[in-house]
Amino acid sequence: MAATVVETLAAWNSVITQVNTLAQAPPSGCSAQTALTLVTAPHRWSKTDVTQVQTTLKAICSNNTFSTIPDKWQQSILDEINTALAVGWCNCGCHCKNVKPAVTFFLGTWTQQGCTEADDTNFYALCNPSGGPLRQCWAYGQTAQSFYRQYDGQLRSICGLEQQLKVLNAALVALIAALPTISEAPTPAYLAAQAKVQAKQAEIQAMQTKISTTRQAAVTAYKTPGDDAADQCMAALAALHWDTEPSFNIVPLFQNFTIPQNVDVTWPPIDPNTCCSQMDCAVGWSLQWRLQSSSGTYPGPMYGLPGPWSTVLLGKFGPTGKPYLIWSYQCPLGGMFVCYSNHCSVGAQLPICQGIVTYAVQLVITYPVA
Repeated sequence: MAATVVETLAAWNSVITQVNTLAQAPPSGCSAQTALTLVTAPHRWSKTDVTQVQTTLKAICSNNTFSTIPDKWQQSILDEINTALAVGWCNCGCHCKNVKPAVTFFLGTWTQQGCTEADDTNFYALCNPSGGPLRQCWAYGQTAQSFYRQYDGQLRSICGLEQQLKVLNAALVALIAALPTISEAPTPAYLAAQAKVQAKQAEIQAMQTKISTTRQAAVTAYKTPGDDAADQCMAALAALHWDTEPSFNIVPLFQNFTIPQNVDVTWPPIDPNTCCSQMDCAVGWSLQWRLQSSSGTYPGPMYGLPGPWSTVLLGKFGPTGKPYLIWSYQCPLGGMFVCYSNHCSVGAQLPICQGIVTYAVQLVITYPVA
């Protein structure tokens, strides 16, 4: 946006028009501001005129600040107004842009034939809070989430730096526009103005360097360790299986934990106007199962009945779409038991079950609410 220099009534009205145009087009989360009235001849600019413009620009973005209005007109008044116009709206509230209905992927069915007394020991080993694969995944998932939360904070800080860079660039444009006209040799006024331009350029270069180094440090310190923990989480989840009962092996379910290319599960781009959290708008996932059919004799209680889907595992996706576990509602293999006693307790005696039970499994991708 070219800097405006007030020399005529039309020039001041041009400033008011730019402010009104911005004030009447707020992004989601902000409200339009009352339009200012254009001035008519004869009119002499006053502190009241300037204050009205500054007040509207502060309502548009509370980050805007202005110096005390001098008693006599100074170009710096317009420089600050032009800078605020370049910044535009800010702090309009955080709203997730990737709100959409959940997407469900049917992973297949699971058929189990009977179980033995020895199975309970294996079941405990898998569900053991101190070291089973499921708990290992949960622990890695918590680590991943912690790193991702810190990475998200760094992204918000970088967004703030980029807002400052935007202000610096607007100020540079204003300084360049205010350079005195020279016909031959540079005048002292021109050299002084040129020095201000060069100083502002140096500020911009320093800010660009700071943004670049901060971004790289955030990736190294937070995103990469988070991705590593997410990978370890899912590797532990894929290790869930039975050593003595091959029919209980659920490795294929987790090895097939792939998302179709047309489903975007990466973090949404950060809003440069609000610098809101990306992690709060992260896409989630859940593994669900339900009993589909059964036949035979079951001396013990049956876990799971035909009907609604039950959530077994709940997770999120990292910045680039890596899945990780954040909660386990129940040991997933518990749903595969035909009969059991003292759920996830060691030493329970199970009667021999005769029959066949089939479970259905699905993966649900969930998007944030508005």
